[in-house]
Amino acid sequence: MSLTKDKNGIDYSGQYFVAAELERRDFTAALPLSNTQDFDILAISRLTNKQYAIQVKTTAAGILQWIMTSKPETIKGDNIIYIFVHLNELGTPDFYIIPSTILADSIRDKYSKLSAKPRKDGKPRTDSGVRTFIIRSDFEMYKNAWHILEN
Repeated sequence: MSLTKDKNGIDYSGQYFVAAELERRDFTAALPLSNTQDFDILAISRLTNKQYAIQVKTTAAGILQWIMTSKPETIKGDNIIYIFVHLNELGTPDFYIIPSTILADSIRDKYSKLSAKPRKDGKPRTDSGVRTFIIRSDFEMYKNAWHILEN
C-alpha cells in the first residue's frame, strides 16, 4: 500500500494523526468544520485548561520539507504551535512540534538572507510570499517534542 498522492488526503491525514496524539496526551482536540486560515486544530489541556491554536503541515515526501506562505513570520504567540507531520509509508508519522516564535524567526532570517542576494541576472529579488521550511539538524530537537505543549 502506498500513500495517497492527493494533497487534501495527505493534509487531512496529518491533522487527524495530530488530533489523535493530542487526545492521547490529555488534550481535547477540535478540528473546525470550516476551513480556518490561521489554525487547523484548537487544543485544550484537560489538566491545565491551557489552550493552543495549532497549524498542521503535512508531507509524505522523502525529504523533510514543507511549502507554506510567509504568514508564519507574523502570526506568532505563546499559544500558537506549528506541527510538521512526516507521514512514513506504513509506520508511525514523525511530528515536529515547533513554537510559532521559533518558526517565525527561522523563516524570517532565512528569507531576509535570501532576498539580500541579487538574482543571477543582477536584478533585485521580489518576494513571492512562498516559503520552504526544511528540517535541519538544529530542528531535530523538536522531533516528537510533545512536552512543548505541556508547559
